[in-house]
Amino acid sequence: MEETEKIIIEQAEKLLSLLGLEGSCRLHKEGDYYYLEIESTDSALLIGRYGANLDAFELILNLILAKKIAVLEKVIVDIGGFRKRREEQLISLAQSIAQKVTESGRFEVLLNLSSRERRVVHLALSQDPNIETKSEGEGEGRRLIIQPKRQT
Repeated sequence: MEETEKIIIEQAEKLLSLLGLEGSCRLHKEGDYYYLEIESTDSALLIGRYGANLDAFELILNLILAKKIAVLEKVIVDIGGFRKRREEQLISLAQSIAQKVTESGRFEVLLNLSSRERRVVHLALSQDPNIETKSEGEGEGRRLIIQPKRQT
C-alpha cells in the first residue's frame, strides 16, 4: 500500500474513533478519485438523513487530508453502498420523469437534491434527445428542472 493510501485510511479511522464509532475501511483508486468504503454497525448514523452525515464526514476527511497531503485527489466516501444505491435510484427516477415529461410536454421540478445528486440526474439525461435539464435557484432553494427540449 502506498503512503498516500495509508494516510487516508489512518485519518478515516481516526475520524471514526473521534466520533465514537467503529468501522473498517477499504480504499481503491479510480481515475482521479480515491474511493473509501466504510463498513460499520453504525451505518445508519454515519449516513444520516438523506446522506447528510456521510457528506459531512467526507468533507471533514477531505479537509483533514488536504492539510496532511500536499497533492491529493478527492476522496469519495461510501458507507455500506449507500452512494451507489442512491445513484441508481436517482437514475431510475430521472428516466421515469423524462418519459413523463416527453409524453406530457410539461416540465417537472425536483427539489431537495444535493449538488452531487443534481449532477447524477443531469448526466443520466444528458444523452436524451427529447429532454433538457437545468438547475435554478440558490443554496437550499436550488432545484432541478427536467423539461422537453426546445426544437429549433
